Amino acid sequence: MTWRAQSYVPAYFSGKAIPSPNARVVVALDAIENGKRVNLSGATIYWYVDGVLVQNKPGAQNVTLLATDTPGAVREVRVQIHNLRETEGLIAKTIRIPVVSPQAIIEAPFYKGSVASPSFVLRARPFYFNIADPTLLSYAWEVDGKTPTALDNPSILTITLLDPKPGRTLHAALRIQNPRKSEEGATRELTLTFNP
Repeated sequence: MTWRAQSYVPAYFSGKAIPSPNARVVVALDAIENGKRVNLSGATIYWYVDGVLVQNKPGAQNVTLLATDTPGAVREVRVQIHNLRETEGLIAKTIRIPVVSPQAIIEAPFYKGSVASPSFVLRARPFYFNIADPTLLSYAWEVDGKTPTALDNPSILTITLLDPKPGRTLHAALRIQNPRKSEEGATRELTLTFNP
């Protein structure tokens, strides 16, 4: 069994897109025998989500469900295959799918928050939002308590220190919000130090 959540992750991310609350999740089933896919068209397949039967059809090799509305919760999906072969009884498999909160990441490639140049770029990276296009999200930045204006791309913040004294610290804060879902937002804060 495999599953795929329709939660956004950046293209460079090689991990699994984990569902955030109410994200759509597709769970699929394949049976392999001697290195070949088994034809399941004649088998009755029972799908259970959190112990409740949600589908039972011959050959139904996938099911779509919504993640719970609670971050930290887990959806349990169980599949039972009946009548695969006359000699076999029931085949069953269970998987658990975690639900996470959306995350806002500030991409700041500076070792231990130490910045060597008085001009640098921070990038906002949304993870696990229920959206296909990250440009539809709203991005709000603060730098030392002030909101920058007139950003060409709100997910990219270029900072130029006006007083680049060694040891100067800078506090950046980011809020990413899904404007279509008021409950779907994330924040991140970061402190950087100028060390030329």
